[in-house]
Amino acid sequence: MADLGYDGIFDRSMMGVAVWNPSVIRVTGTTNRDDEITPVDVPMHPALRYAAILARDVSVLVDDEESVHGPDHWKRVERNGAYIASKTNADPLVVGIFAKLHDSCRESDKYDEEHGPRAARMVMRDERFKRWLSEPQIEKLVQAMDIHTSAYGGIEDPTIGACLDSDRLDMARLGCEIETEYLSTEPAKEIAANYGPEEIVEGAFLAQAEPETSLPARSQAHEPAPAYQKTR
Repeated sequence: MADLGYDGIFDRSMMGVAVWNPSVIRVTGTTNRDDEITPVDVPMHPALRYAAILARDVSVLVDDEESVHGPDHWKRVERNGAYIASKTNADPLVVGIFAKLHDSCRESDKYDEEHGPRAARMVMRDERFKRWLSEPQIEKLVQAMDIHTSAYGGIEDPTIGACLDSDRLDMARLGCEIETEYLSTEPAKEIAANYGPEEIVEGAFLAQAEPETSLPARSQAHEPAPAYQKTR
């Protein structure tokens, strides 16, 4: 079974290059004696953890190492989305959940026009997300999943735009040059304009990321994620 607990941070290697660290979430909030912000590693947000469990359960591609729409793709979409969200007003929690679930309802790696709407309906029916997400957050998540295969650029909402662009950028895995006209956010357009397909897949643009760039962590007010009960 693939390991889908891949939420992480952009960290600095010893050479000063940002790399994706999938083991922890990083936030800032403590200070040292010089009043400089010190990153703190905290547990993953429960909504993200639950989304990873749900994706693993419902996806028929989860164990297919050759799949172009499986877990490796989801990880890169999440990485791309975290970067875009750090540079915009996009909601990083919605973007992170989108990354995990947007392709989870595919019936195969082949053309599947309805996989986005199926994923959107799955989220709408799942009452657990209402524990952690506001109604506007759920609406944006559902809309992004519903249209992610049919919308091409010009999305004004920064969160929905970040979701779609994070997925569109990973078309690079197929060797495709990414056209900026099909993107909505400025960070994604900059990546497409300045990096080739292999560089985008490898995350070369992360060298521009700040060390504390992260997906949202769990706050004290959040409940732990409930055990997922398989229903099918």
